[in-house]
Amino acid sequence: MSLVWSQASVGSTYYARIFASNQIGRGVTSDYILAVAGTTPAAPSNIVITPITGDLNNGTGVILSWTPPASLGNVTYTYTIYMKTSATTSTWSQIPQQTIGKQMLLNNLVAGSTYMFRARLFPSDGTAPSLFSSVVSAIVLDFPGAPIQLRNSTVDVSSSSISLTWPAPSSNGYDTSPLTYNVQLLNSNMLWVNLVSQISDTSITFRVDDRGQPFVFGRGYTFRVRAVNTRGTGPASPSIQVLFAQAPYPPASILMTSADLT
Repeated sequence: MSLVWSQASVGSTYYARIFASNQIGRGVTSDYILAVAGTTPAAPSNIVITPITGDLNNGTGVILSWTPPASLGNVTYTYTIYMKTSATTSTWSQIPQQTIGKQMLLNNLVAGSTYMFRARLFPSDGTAPSLFSSVVSAIVLDFPGAPIQLRNSTVDVSSSSISLTWPAPSSNGYDTSPLTYNVQLLNSNMLWVNLVSQISDTSITFRVDDRGQPFVFGRGYTFRVRAVNTRGTGPASPSIQVLFAQAPYPPASILMTSADLT
């Protein structure tokens, strides 16, 4: 025999005992049992996939974050993530690590591959796990490639300026968003600094005393360019050194003298 009591509060502790009765009266009461009321919790929701960003050595992967169910009672839950890489298979792989937090880092994934994820809660008291969350998917991003053939395309040296141009890198890191570029200058301390950050063009012009940089005629400056995508900043292009040239001054005066042509 069994009895279902539907009025219990999730996570609350209850003590129960039972006895039999007949026309004569009530029998001996059983021992007490302890039970924690539980129910099938709702699934995590609003799963967001964010690429690992930052340094080139941070690895290739994603960060999953989610919203817990509105009410979990007093029971502790852990989150388990399931993953697969093909929409045509029904087999999901369970990620070994679990967390009680609201996000999980998944590293060492293959850049350019599409991964599908879903999440589930498991209660610490051994009762039924939650339903699965909705499935989310994303292509794992890589850093963009290095721009090549950075060159000085200055035509008119009398303009007190230099023009740098470069082609887009061969790889955008599987990102569908447009690339931007950081133009870097090697400063007097032999450190690379961003002269201009995240421009969308593949060319730029600098003039003497432009952009707060003390460019001086007759001095060489070393430049390089790095592409930026959603994941972060890619490797640098080969550097080039450019001389701020100056057209010669015209003669201060012209003196005409007669000449004996006989």
